Amino acid sequence: MPKKKKEEKRPEPFDKDAQLFSDLYSMVEDAEGNSSTWRDTTDTYYRLRMRYKKTKTFPFPGCSNLRLPTIETYVRKAKSALVGIYANIKPRMMVVPQSDGNLEKARRIEKFLDWLCDVKINLLGKLVVIVDKMLERGFCLAKVIWRMEDRPHVETLSLDDLSMEEATWLFDINTTDEMIAQAIIKKLDVDLSETVAEDNLLEVEKAVSEIRAGKSEIKLHLKDELYNAPDVMVVDPIYSGVPTDSGRDPQTVRMIYHEYYEPYDDLKKKADEGILDKQAVDNIDFIKNSDLRDFKLLINTKDALEGIERLENPSKLVRLIDMYAYYDLNKEGVRKCHFLLAPDFKQVLKKQTLENDSQKFPFIRFDAEVIDDRWYSSRGYPQHLEDISKEIDAQHNQKIDNQTIRNAPMFVFRSGIINPRLVKFIPGQGIPVPGMTALDDAFKVVNNNNPNVEFSYEREELLLKSVIQEYLGQMDYSVQSIINKRQPRTLGEVQMQAQAANTVFSLDAALFTNALSELFMQLLELCQQYMPERIVTLVTGENGVEPLHLSRDEIQGRYHIICRGNDINTNPYLRAQKALAKVQILLTPPFLQTGIVNPLNVYNIAKRYLQDDGELGWKEMISKPQPQPPMPDIQPKFEDLTDKEQAQILAKMGIQPDVQGRALKSRSIVQEKESEQQAQQVENLSKIADMAKSTPGE
Repeated sequence: MPKKKKEEKRPEPFDKDAQLFSDLYSMVEDAEGNSSTWRDTTDTYYRLRMRYKKTKTFPFPGCSNLRLPTIETYVRKAKSALVGIYANIKPRMMVVPQSDGNLEKARRIEKFLDWLCDVKINLLGKLVVIVDKMLERGFCLAKVIWRMEDRPHVETLSLDDLSMEEATWLFDINTTDEMIAQAIIKKLDVDLSETVAEDNLLEVEKAVSEIRAGKSEIKLHLKDELYNAPDVMVVDPIYSGVPTDSGRDPQTVRMIYHEYYEPYDDLKKKADEGILDKQAVDNIDFIKNSDLRDFKLLINTKDALEGIERLENPSKLVRLIDMYAYYDLNKEGVRKCHFLLAPDFKQVLKKQTLENDSQKFPFIRFDAEVIDDRWYSSRGYPQHLEDISKEIDAQHNQKIDNQTIRNAPMFVFRSGIINPRLVKFIPGQGIPVPGMTALDDAFKVVNNNNPNVEFSYEREELLLKSVIQEYLGQMDYSVQSIINKRQPRTLGEVQMQAQAANTVFSLDAALFTNALSELFMQLLELCQQYMPERIVTLVTGENGVEPLHLSRDEIQGRYHIICRGNDINTNPYLRAQKALAKVQILLTPPFLQTGIVNPLNVYNIAKRYLQDDGELGWKEMISKPQPQPPMPDIQPKFEDLTDKEQAQILAKMGIQPDVQGRALKSRSIVQEKESEQQAQQVENLSKIADMAKSTPGE
């Protein structure tokens, strides 16, 4: 009798959280459906920026069909200027403690956040993408998360590889299990970082037990921590959504989600670690391995088919929706909650109240403009420049078509005299005309008499570029002088235009720095909650590479974080001009002669100038002035002191001065000096008398 085929056991309960998934996914579908017009429009402007074009047959087949990179030119200009606000200054942010905070601790937090953004997160590369999406679509989102990643590996410990001394020490009766464990940790360089220390120590203890049991070869399944820090995800507005009546601040929306893909193996690993619902992940595996022709499973849908096809690919990606919303999850009232959905498989992989202590939705919005407090109100550069770009393209195409027509113009001919098939516009080509027929009567070129057409196109293009310059605040140095159209602009005109452009662009820069400040703030708040107990690293400060020791307790507190960059102090040309102006002013003779600027000030001025100029080896160019040596102590001899001073010194030494003897000595000294003075006077008088005797005429 054949054995009955064993049925695959279906996970129970398969419809777990079915109502919850239905409620949440209906919110996603409503948000996506209500914003379909905006998504279609965004796709149109994306194609305009990428210069997609249709086949053109007017005014004639084969006519010019160029799309100039007008929009891309101004997007790249604005992108480099905005990214420079972050990249062209160190440190990136300024941490200000609230109330009676410690300023020294705030400076250390600045260095820590600066190292975090540059080394761990690589924020610069992600900001380039964020700014590009922002300028194209009008806004872009950044999501701040805490990311943990480790690498499992197997290490083999063989007792046969031990030396005689190591084996003797290992089996010594005085060697404890703790000593063996420490030796294994040192020999295999076991990672004892916070996220993997517990699992690795269990493996080490297991290895010690196996050694005591007499095994000669032990395998340890260890883990190395690769990442345990905050991270920033770029969220494309196309793959995110909110209720369409939401304001522009992500913290005020009732629901926000974004869609992304993650490998199925990573989901299984997170389920094993308790991060995701293991039952829901097992349901995905059950659906993946099921027969879609079995209609009793009720999963034969387009989404399920696409999801299973994705899992069968080498990448094994699962479409996920990370959702944050106000929801009554545990019948305890409406609260901020965090959900993770697998929509292709109708599974809720995570459901919990918002885990962040700050209770903020982890999204930061970067706006290209603010014209209304509505989520989809911002416009990107393609939408701003659509008409101007199309007009410039049309004029360029007309100019090329005009040149084509001038090279191969239309003509009229006398039928029966000229064969039009023989007329080719080739240099040196002749057209035979029979008899005495007038040439103009036989053949004549038409519509080829506008010699100024080239200049008119150029004038129109310059006018349009000047409009863009005023509109977006981006300088275009190819625009000619307003007074003399054929000459380049003067220095005064360029400076005035640059000042006007900076005024317009400063608003865009202010919006960008405000979003960056909120990004830095959320990074610090995550570190205050999840950072390891202590961080020890090397950071690059004002004085070069220096160590940084910071604990999680030290960064606790309330701080206000400000992005230090702006459109002025991050402009390399303006910084160089300002630095040179400071040097020229502070090192003038009046400042040096009056003592306002001392040698130490001169050193600091030169140091700041070289740093602003981007010179990394400034320490090799200048040296800090050494302080002036102190004045040497004056040590007078005892005999050079006055009698009173000598008496005071003797009294301090405990010697009673001889008053009578010192008085007699002083009197004798006075008499001796008086005798010397009298003798000197007599000698002087004798010299005068001798001079008088030797005078001529006496």
